[in-house]
Formats: sequence, structure tokens, C-alpha cells
Amino acid sequence: MKKIYFGVAVLAILAVVSYMSFTEKGVIIKTEEKAPKIDIVAEKVSRMTLDEKIGQMMIIGFETPHIDSHIKDMIQNYHVGGVNLLKRNVRSKNQMLELTQGLRDTASSSTDIPFMIAVDQEGGNVNRFDFLKNKEAQINLPSGAQAYEESLKRGRELKEIGITVNFGPVADYVTNKKSYLFNRTFGVPAEDISSLASSMLRGYEDAGIQGTLKHFPGYGNILNDPHKASAGFDDVQLYEKSLQPFKDILSEERDRAVMTAHIVIPQIDSKPATLSSRFLKDILREEWKFEGVIITDDLEMVSVGKVSVPELAVEAVLAGNDMVISTYTSNLHPKIHDAIKKAVVEGIVSEKDIDKSVERILIFKKYNPR
Repeated sequence: MKKIYFGVAVLAILAVVSYMSFTEKGVIIKTEEKAPKIDIVAEKVSRMTLDEKIGQMMIIGFETPHIDSHIKDMIQNYHVGGVNLLKRNVRSKNQMLELTQGLRDTASSSTDIPFMIAVDQEGGNVNRFDFLKNKEAQINLPSGAQAYEESLKRGRELKEIGITVNFGPVADYVTNKKSYLFNRTFGVPAEDISSLASSMLRGYEDAGIQGTLKHFPGYGNILNDPHKASAGFDDVQLYEKSLQPFKDILSEERDRAVMTAHIVIPQIDSKPATLSSRFLKDILREEWKFEGVIITDDLEMVSVGKVSVPELAVEAVLAGNDMVISTYTSNLHPKIHDAIKKAVVEGIVSEKDIDKSVERILIFKKYNPR
């Protein structure tokens, strides 16, 4: 009888251990997720049209604080799977509740795939909702406990108004206080960023929304705003330190979402990281075995390149991005969809790769058939 009890105890301990794993820094990571089974997702993707699949790969913006004809058309006829809200879309808490519910209702009239409502609510200077309380800048969160508590509270506020994804935390390693990005970072050594960023991701997850680690592989100490000018650096030591937080987290928490940087690091690739298969396929997918969703930073930023945004979207998909963002210019959105579709039809982009991206997106969205 004692042997039976001992055996049961061992099995119980193994069950707990299998539910959790530990990074080298002692961060507990849940490995058993409530994500849908792969066969359910694959079966769903197999029944989707090419138009529907491409739509799921797009995150767009719109100009008004209500559902206008553009966003309604893009959701219903182009099957767009997500939006990125800016301050132009925000008036009040009640207005946000009405807007986000309306977006979900519009999407659910034609699909059972959850609709992504995303935002940059980093805290500090980057806030879309002045009426929310939890807006502490990352640089004022020196411990994992503080980072977790802030993102947990912020995540609960965001979920309450219908937000499903927050584009944060910022995991860039920046040492120059005059840098464009410094005040949005944790402002700590590279080896300390990992635990702080991981804590924030867990806080968002526990609040019931998704976080997004950004901006891979790091903008470094650039002085210029990459929305307005090209960005790059050639300091190998800085690059290695910039990469460390992303590697620490994404090689362990392989089902997270990550946002790319439009940064050129010539020792690795002459292209911005967003358009670089070296960064996205070779490093993220092959070396680190990352299985989560890769999302571009906004393709309308100057630093990503000089060709048209629809052409950039095709390049981004070819490089390995699962989702592309175009927030500001409405007339670009149908063109992006059509450009990706044309590239698939002409054999430039593999539809099998599209399918893999959409499977990752549906897993990230926790798709379950209704």
C-alpha cells in the first residue's frame, strides 16, 4: 500500500513539473496553454479561402472614433483580422466599449475567428487612453514584481474596454539617454531586461489579454525617430547585447508574439530586420525554434524602405512575418491585400507559408470553433 501511495505522489510531482519550466533566471513559464489543438486549427485553415487567409494576416487602422465605411468594408469584404487603435479612435470609456463591441460584431457576422483589437499602451509617453489609470513608464519599474503588477492592472483595464492585444513591453537595450527610444525602455543592463519583460508578458496574460515583445532585434541607440528617417547601427557589441533579451525570452517562451524593428544591422543583413529572412527565418525560427507570431512594426514608417507599402508587405511576408501592420493610410489597405494575393497566385509567395502563418495567428488568438 505504501508503494502505491509513493507512486501516486511521484506522479503528482511530475505533473506539476511538466506544467512549469524555469529559465536560467528563475522565471516560471507555463508550458501547458489553453490553446486550440493543432488539428482543429489546421482543419479551419484548410477551409478558408485565400482572401480570408490574407485578411487574417493584416492589422490596419481607421480614421474615426466609430465604425466607418472603410473599416466595415475591410472586415466584411477583405476579411481583415485585426485593427491597431490610435488616439484618433478614442474619446471616452463608454465610446470605446461601443466601438470594440461593434468591431467584434462586424467580424463575427462572417467568421468565428476572434477579432484582434490591438493598441500601443506602453505607459509613460505612449498612451492611447488618458482615462485609464495604470500608465507607469517601464523605466519606473525596476523589479519583476513591479513590472508584473503594472501589466496585470493595465491588462485588466484594457480588457475591460475590449482590447485583446497590447503592443508591449519594449525589450530594446538602449544606453544613450538621448536616444529616440530610451524613455520607453526599462533603462537597465541587457541581462536584466529579460526578467522584467517576461514579467510584463505574464501580467498581460494573467489579465486575459496578449502582450507583444518589441522591437526585435532592438533599435539600439538610434537618435532619429524611425517613423521619419532610416535607422541602423554597426556596433557588434551593442547588437549582441540588444539581441540577448529577445533570445532569453523567445527561445524559452516560444508561443509569444514578437514585433520587428525596421533597423539595419549591416553585419547581419543590408535589409531592415522587418524585411530580413536572416533575422526572421534563420535566427528566430531556425536557431531559436520560435513558434509564435511575428508582427511587423508599421510598414508606413520611413525606416522600413522606399518602395510602395504594398510591395513592402509582400517583402515582409517573404521574409517570414505572419502579420503586417498599416495603420495610417486607408487607401493602402485594399492594395496590400491585393498585392499579397497576387504574389501567391503568381507563385512568388507560397500558399503553404501563408497557411502556416494563419495557423500561428489562430493559435495566438486562441481560436476554438463555435
